[in-house]
Amino acid sequence: DDRPAAHARDQWMAQARAHFDAGRYREAAAAFEVATQVGPRNAAAFAVLASAALRLDDAASAVHAGEKAVRLEPRDASLHALLGNARTAARDRAGAEAAYRQALALDANHAEAKAGLEQLRARAATAGTSEWRAQGRREYALRNYAAAAAAYERAAAEEPTSAGGFAGLGAA
Repeated sequence: DDRPAAHARDQWMAQARAHFDAGRYREAAAAFEVATQVGPRNAAAFAVLASAALRLDDAASAVHAGEKAVRLEPRDASLHALLGNARTAARDRAGAEAAYRQALALDANHAEAKAGLEQLRARAATAGTSEWRAQGRREYALRNYAAAAAAYERAAAEEPTSAGGFAGLGAA
């Protein structure tokens, strides 16, 4: 009979949710961890454990819990979006994109997955610009002004609405 285990899991879940709702994420994560051990087939416990881990900036734990939640409920778009958030926090762009795309395959209108993909696209668009500005700063520090100017020109060309590339170009 699984009733005692289910009762214990539910008690830990209630305690964990109370901690989570009160903003006590470390205590919530600990209680959710116990709930997942008592009820290892409870996707909701793993999902909220992943959310608590994200609030604690523990991306690795969030990914681990998110993956378990998705394995238990593979048709739940929200769990895939949560896994995308965890992988984004872990700086796993390809994994995050795959999770968001899976969420959208299950629910084409899933707002969190759409927002996550858009955030990834925006970061990718500015990543090259940031790298060119960093190269410009390095070259400028080495007094290699022509190379610095070339790097800042690339930054300005890639993101013409950002003042950073133009400011560096003016300095070089």
